[in-house]
Amino acid sequence: MIANLKSSSKHLTENVEKTTICELKLDEANVKHFKEAIDNNYWFEFFMDDLPLWGFVGELHSDTNSDNMHMIFTHKNISLQYNKGQIIHVNLTQENPKPLEVGKTLDMTYSVEWTETNITFACHFDVYLNYHFFEHQIH
Repeated sequence: MIANLKSSSKHLTENVEKTTICELKLDEANVKHFKEAIDNNYWFEFFMDDLPLWGFVGELHSDTNSDNMHMIFTHKNISLQYNKGQIIHVNLTQENPKPLEVGKTLDMTYSVEWTETNITFACHFDVYLNYHFFEHQIH
């Protein structure tokens, strides 16, 4: 995804509609690794303009038989707030969970939405002092 965004002709504040990053072919090894990651609540972190984004690999869903189905998020929505040409806040939401099934191919996608804000660059890290993703606050 990083290479795709860097080589893109998109400019700051230009929204990106749902776009395919890659196709993920689920073989036995992939499914096993992803299920282990979901069972152990693995999450990932990446940065945009030195601001962190976090997300879980997937989640468990109960099906009609009360069995847990391992689901992987296939869409990443990146929301950015900016002020005077500077990124102030980034947020990642994940959507479109799909079951992990050997032999399936999943389209991994992303979108980007820009919103102007009146928060100044001097305060752009304040939101991370009380971020809901973590159980404990940063002191």
